[in-house]
Amino acid sequence: MRSFLRLLGLICLALTGVVPAAHAGENVATLRQAVRAFVRQHLPAGTQESQVSVDVPASSISFPACSHLELGYFGYANPFGSQTVSAHCAAPQSWTLYVPVQVRQGSAIVIAAHSLSAGTILTAGDLRTSSADPGNLAGAPLSNPQEAIGQRLRYGVMAGQPILRSMLQARNLVHAGQQVTIVAEGDGIRIATIADAIEDGQMGQSILVRNIQSGRVLHAIVSGAGTVKVSF
Repeated sequence: MRSFLRLLGLICLALTGVVPAAHAGENVATLRQAVRAFVRQHLPAGTQESQVSVDVPASSISFPACSHLELGYFGYANPFGSQTVSAHCAAPQSWTLYVPVQVRQGSAIVIAAHSLSAGTILTAGDLRTSSADPGNLAGAPLSNPQEAIGQRLRYGVMAGQPILRSMLQARNLVHAGQQVTIVAEGDGIRIATIADAIEDGQMGQSILVRNIQSGRVLHAIVSGAGTVKVSF
């Protein structure tokens, strides 16, 4: 299909007086930039990081100067994947070229800034962002380094490798033997007291704690660093 469109474009150029030349000059580069800018303007919101590949003719074609270039989609304008842009020069000399374009959706993802070993507690210096197509990854990527900072890597990764959610082990906010604040809420009443954590716990995890005053063992939900919550 791409070869057919390129051939169709060359036929249109031949019929309108554009002839092969030894060197293309800057017109090909200008056309490529114009088509790429046109496609980017029509990308859905939030996908401006997408990769746009423009397949203009090689340097064997030269284009007359164009004072009025009209760009439009030829056929169905699929936001991603293969599409075709019609580049038509209305003046001073008329010519038309059908340009194959390939759009690969790109999103900001978190990658390793350098090689990291399993068990590493991630810091801001370990991470950076890049652009990639999430559909090509083997798992769910992160879009913000803050989502990974403070978490432990389950596996070692190489520099530049995407950090996936499945690679992370959330850090414990409560540790066994630690004194924690236990908050009891219900019917508009809020009571806070001190308890001993019997188990380690991550955010949202249910753990056992012992109320220091009553000695009663309770199931509580980790709600923050050193804080658990129960309902009554």
